[in-house]
Amino acid sequence: MSNQPVPVSLHKFRLKVLNGPDKGVEYQLLREQIHIGRGPENDIILDDPKCSRQHATIYVSESGLQIVNVSKQNQITINGQKEDNALVGSNTIILIGSTKLKVIETGQLSSAEPRSGAVGEIIDDFPEIGKPKNNNSKFRFYAILGVISIILYFLLSDSSTKDKENGLRSDSDIEQSIDAIKQNQNEIIRSRQASGKNSSEYKEAQALFIQGFRDYREKNYQRAIHYFSGAVSIYPNHSLARRYLTQSQTKLDELIQITLLEANRHYEQKMFTKAAAKYRQVLRLNRDQNSKLYRETRERLNECILLIKDQF
Repeated sequence: MSNQPVPVSLHKFRLKVLNGPDKGVEYQLLREQIHIGRGPENDIILDDPKCSRQHATIYVSESGLQIVNVSKQNQITINGQKEDNALVGSNTIILIGSTKLKVIETGQLSSAEPRSGAVGEIIDDFPEIGKPKNNNSKFRFYAILGVISIILYFLLSDSSTKDKENGLRSDSDIEQSIDAIKQNQNEIIRSRQASGKNSSEYKEAQALFIQGFRDYREKNYQRAIHYFSGAVSIYPNHSLARRYLTQSQTKLDELIQITLLEANRHYEQKMFTKAAAKYRQVLRLNRDQNSKLYRETRERLNECILLIKDQF
């Protein structure tokens, strides 16, 4: 069909992009064959990842426009129907990949008008001006300009960095750097002296804190409380020792409650030997003999011992 001459009365058509990055762009169809796809060799290039590199070809004929699917992997849809070869006319919606194209008939092509111009020529947003524009060309221009700007930036930055690495500093710059370093050292010393961290008390408290932290990580919260309490008593401003002392006490209380719940569950199930073992563990964890919880646990343990003897 592409070998047939274009008749004088052939109607002029445009393709308008309805969605995607090129939404609103219109292409004037001025040749007998129009190749559409994602590849740069096409007459109409679609920025659509779902579009094949060479997806479709439009043939101009006396009957109007004929579209043929040339992709082996993807299809085309005409007004919602999947087609491989179909005639299309004015207001037809063509779906290629995920891009919708609308066929627009603009009139008849006279014998004086050329029929071999740029097939994919983009029509300006204001047709009355009649000035064609190419968005792809503008994009390439700005992309090249951006790349050149980035290269120049890195070249200039690298030159400045190399100057510094090669030691191109004045004696005044070096003196200022030395003064700043000394001033920073003096600030560190004064800060340590003000906090008391140079004192023997702090060093002793720090040693206790380290030991307590080891026990805390091993979930030996009783020993951790002992060491953290010692660190705080020697050096009250030891913030970390205070924080972990509180956390250790909380963890120990949680462990006591969990163990007591297990003991009570064994007691209710008349598993008195297991219950007695858990009650003894609660007493070891809770050493406050004056607390009501301690006294209640001790009585429960004595009751379990009596019940175990009755079983025998």
